Amino acid sequence: MARAFPSPPSPPPRARRRHPGQRALQEIRKYQSSTRLLLCPGPFSHLVWEICLLLTRGVDYHWQSMTLLVLQESAV
Repeated sequence: MARAFPSPPSPPPRARRRHPGQRALQEIRKYQSSTRLLLCPGPFSHLVWEICLLLTRGVDYHWQSMTLLVLQESAV
């Protein structure tokens, strides 16, 4: 009598291989299609203030909140 051995388990399906940069382009499209801000307005205003101090050699500019919001939305 011949013994029937169970067949070896099939390997799991391989993940689909993508071209270089395809994942990055997918993320870019995702963030461009959303209107959600990536940074909260508070930390963004601190970042703008620090960059402004660096570029203007210490001259402190006062930013209106609407100006910061427009700048933040245009950067997205």
